[in-house]
Amino acid sequence: MEYIIRTAELRDYDEIYELIKTAFFTAYLSDGTEQDFAVALRNSKNYIKELELVMEVDSKIVGHVMMTELGTNGKDLVSILLLAPICIAEEYRNNGLGEQLIDEGLKRATELDYNGVFLLGDPKFYNRVGFIRASELKVYDKVNKLPDEYFLGIELKPNSFEDTEFLIDVMESTK
Repeated sequence: MEYIIRTAELRDYDEIYELIKTAFFTAYLSDGTEQDFAVALRNSKNYIKELELVMEVDSKIVGHVMMTELGTNGKDLVSILLLAPICIAEEYRNNGLGEQLIDEGLKRATELDYNGVFLLGDPKFYNRVGFIRASELKVYDKVNKLPDEYFLGIELKPNSFEDTEFLIDVMESTK
């Protein structure tokens, strides 16, 4: 299947909103507000335009991923991101497209000199692209009390979190 991955543009925002809403309607885990969360992230001070990506097949947006900066407990030397939301249109799922979209996002985040990426998601899927429990990296979200088995992370630079233990606030990304 031929596809392109590119940076999202203003003209894409309505289509992205509908894609997220529809994709999460059929998702295993969803609270129904993911599309509004994406808008809040885009309007926050932590938004990074270069890390909001879309995937197109035949000029139609079929996938989306966004990464925004995360707040830490004062450890400014550790530059980390939240990956949320990510979605693939239902009819394009189970073809490896989600993994391709994540891989491209991680590549771009590495090029922008970020140390790691964290998310809340199903380990069965995200382990396939290298994510592990955040607690294994000594990173915790005590503020929101995220379940350990679903709070996942990946190091983009080796040993970024060595000899460090810190807290993050996932909701800080929307402020």
